[in-house]
Amino acid sequence: MARSLVALGLEHIVISPGSRSTPLVLAFHEIESVSKHVVLDERVAAFTALGISRGSHIPAALLCTSGTAAANYYPAVIEASQSSIPLLVLTADRSNLDRKNGAPQSMVQTGMYGSYTVFDYDAELPDTNESIERLGYLAWQAIDAAIHLGGPVHINLPYDKPLEPSRDDLSTKASEPVVRRWLTTARPFIVERSDLPDAIVMANRPLIIAGPTIGTGSFAHIWADQLVGTSIPLIASHTSGLSLSTLSNERILDYDRLLRKSEARNSLKPDLIIRLGHFPVSKPVEMYLEMHSDVAEWSVLPAGVSGSPHNPAGFRLDGIPSRSLLNLLSSNMDPDWKPAWKSFAPRKPEFVDNVLTDGGVHRIILEHMPVGVTIFISNSLPVREF
Repeated sequence: MARSLVALGLEHIVISPGSRSTPLVLAFHEIESVSKHVVLDERVAAFTALGISRGSHIPAALLCTSGTAAANYYPAVIEASQSSIPLLVLTADRSNLDRKNGAPQSMVQTGMYGSYTVFDYDAELPDTNESIERLGYLAWQAIDAAIHLGGPVHINLPYDKPLEPSRDDLSTKASEPVVRRWLTTARPFIVERSDLPDAIVMANRPLIIAGPTIGTGSFAHIWADQLVGTSIPLIASHTSGLSLSTLSNERILDYDRLLRKSEARNSLKPDLIIRLGHFPVSKPVEMYLEMHSDVAEWSVLPAGVSGSPHNPAGFRLDGIPSRSLLNLLSSNMDPDWKPAWKSFAPRKPEFVDNVLTDGGVHRIILEHMPVGVTIFISNSLPVREF
């Protein structure tokens, strides 16, 4: 199981220590090419794996023992499902002989994450050649589903004692080279003018709204490359993958404060809204879209992901528009459209320059943080203020 997952591209596994998961822990330990992270608290472990998956664009794996340990993964599994982030959850379990009979550290683990997984499987006890071979194919199914269906996968793995394999068994397997068989996401479908209604192509006040990324954010850099130089106004959510990009001429800075003004929301009416990613977490943006729910909306979303609650009948397409199409929209654009956004730009808030405020702390951290360092920001206001 471990060797097949690594061969399919797995680079990181986050381990929540326990007894029943010993076989897989030792198996991963013998494979040097996979990074092992031991995190004692299961909830923290789950969000660590989620962050690795989002940041690396490759599914990370979680591994825990049997019992309620896996229940602590639930919040991160839901988050992965809501954000379409590939994640692999491996839960050790007792065999069928010790289920529903009062055995300690046992509970119903099959299907425990409900509708929040894109693939769920209760593996057989690995006590025959057929059941062991099945684990190799199961690894492929798990990685394939996580990547191409975009979400968490749960594999429940029963083991009977003795849990520790012999040293000879491990050494024999470890000496075999791991041949990687990479699974990649499908190439984005590039949308041309002929694919779209005239009402979209002829727009002269287009606006792009980039919400939280779909999946691991692999589309964000493609969008950044497509948008540079087009001058189409861009509202980029802090979790879109575009807010720290090079799109300095396109981005509407401090849109949250700008759209709090009713005058701005009224005056800045677009005739086309291009939506990328999930719905943005911003009350002013939500008010703005609700006010202009009659505007044509084009949602670029994969199958199964909901679009805008304010424009459910908008045009929907699974793909990324070509540079030529974006240039066409840009050339048709009203020359006063972009300056109109600039005219409502709010002044920099004073609290940013005061060290003893959230804004001041964030600014100091950013100025002194080394390149390549990962920073963990809590939910709600801190991540938005950052």
